[in-house]
Amino acid sequence: MTGLAQYSGRVIMKLQETIAVCGVVCLAASMAVALPPKNQSSPHSSLSPGTMDYSKYVNANKLLGFVSNQGHLFYDGTQFFGRFDGLYFPYTSVDDIQSGVNDKTVVYSAGLWMGGCVGADTLVSVAEYSSEYVAGNMKGGTFDPLYMDAKYRVYKLYRDSMAANPNADYLQWPVAQGAPVDGAGHPLLLGDQTAWCVFSDAKADEHTNNAGGTSPLGIEVRQTVWATDDADHDNVIFLKYQLFNRGTRQITGFYISLWADPDLGGASDDLVGCDTLKNTFFAYNATNTDSRYGSIPPAWGGRLLCGPIVPRAGDSAISFGKIVHGYRNLGMTAFSKYINGTDPASHSHSYNYMRGLMRDGSTYMYMGNGLRYANSGNPVTQQGDLDEDPADRRLMATSGPITFNPGDSQEVIYEFATTLAGDRLTSLSELLYRLSADTPTDVSSVASDILPEAFSLSQNYPNPFNAGTSLEFALSRPQSVRLDVYNMLGQRVTTLVDRFVSAGVHRVSWNGESDNGLPAASGVYEFRLNVAGANRVVRGVLLK
Repeated sequence: MTGLAQYSGRVIMKLQETIAVCGVVCLAASMAVALPPKNQSSPHSSLSPGTMDYSKYVNANKLLGFVSNQGHLFYDGTQFFGRFDGLYFPYTSVDDIQSGVNDKTVVYSAGLWMGGCVGADTLVSVAEYSSEYVAGNMKGGTFDPLYMDAKYRVYKLYRDSMAANPNADYLQWPVAQGAPVDGAGHPLLLGDQTAWCVFSDAKADEHTNNAGGTSPLGIEVRQTVWATDDADHDNVIFLKYQLFNRGTRQITGFYISLWADPDLGGASDDLVGCDTLKNTFFAYNATNTDSRYGSIPPAWGGRLLCGPIVPRAGDSAISFGKIVHGYRNLGMTAFSKYINGTDPASHSHSYNYMRGLMRDGSTYMYMGNGLRYANSGNPVTQQGDLDEDPADRRLMATSGPITFNPGDSQEVIYEFATTLAGDRLTSLSELLYRLSADTPTDVSSVASDILPEAFSLSQNYPNPFNAGTSLEFALSRPQSVRLDVYNMLGQRVTTLVDRFVSAGVHRVSWNGESDNGLPAASGVYEFRLNVAGANRVVRGVLLK
């Protein structure tokens, strides 16, 4: 597809949206798809789910957001609701959307972008208005030839569709594909609704987007999207990507980007920005006269909760729900923006945007000291570098670079929120508070919100040890915990924890003494964590 053709396609999409809003029946609306009420599965599209599944959305709270198995997020790829926009706010019911009573949206499209270098070649993979990903796991270093199989659809769990009242997705939960399970091996529900799928960028002939068009990187992606309906998260959606280098090549300068085209009601009057200290990014309206929301426009944005990990001595990181010593989590290392008409027209443009540069590789003229964050000021206080000249904005929040070796895995987790309060800057002020209110100061406070397992126990550190050693255990919810130390004869030496413990990550130490205060002998010891009858065990060596 030529650059002009692809750009024209995006214009046509926007025109279709406008036509639908004006009440004219567009092509997708003529399909007359009947969508079910809240807490029921939406129907599969008429296309093979394994080819393209846009039939699932999370709607646990005031947001309804579409999920796909091709890297897209908040994108209604088959126009169930008559347009492509995929994040509705404030969501009240499917009937209200279909009837037009309450069908306002804040995001047109979002998705995963990746980029890196293999030898002298720069490779990227994008999910924009089209996608370079296909459903399914990677097999033998490439995409599964059965990627069109319906088993590679988006799976969705509800709080009321678990073991006592299982839906089809619970009964067919794809553990073999890598779908998450709890400590008992059952499908893992996060929040009140969880949507899960797996896809990869490994199918070369899908790389036709002008923003990409390179050879595949060879990355398998497992995606989890979840939401809950409680007072603290009633307008929040969480997203987790688990990335696996299934190829045979080392990727250097690897970046992971969350790309979005936010349209806060009307598309042409948006501004964007970021907070570099809190790993947040946001979009807000330029005036208090939005074409769809009127005098009280909303604000939308996200926060990088947990970035990829890189080595750093003496530090600790969170990855895949575990504490990893000797590493740290990267934050948002770049924030880029561009407008409709300056979309990347080559893979090099995309890679430059990921690195926080202009698409031609130059730096933003207002960026000093090597920083790569566009519009990092505070619009509420009108301080710092602020966006201006409102337009149909795109934004990209990036973390990297890392070296991604064959067989390595990485995990990134985001939180998205939307707020509506008073006027445009009050909405933004509320959004910034919502995204930063629980900003973690260390990996322990992160884990209490995002641990994917019921509980876990980390290897003691240091190990081997002499004077003493420490262990960390993590709980996804408050539970009764017992942590004992045993010798290799199966004799209990001491108990470190025996009480009800709050959710999160907890650190305990052992000074190498038994219950009676006597020093334990040199040897191998087992640390046994028991939670609700299930055990986790690690072994440590005491040397004297």
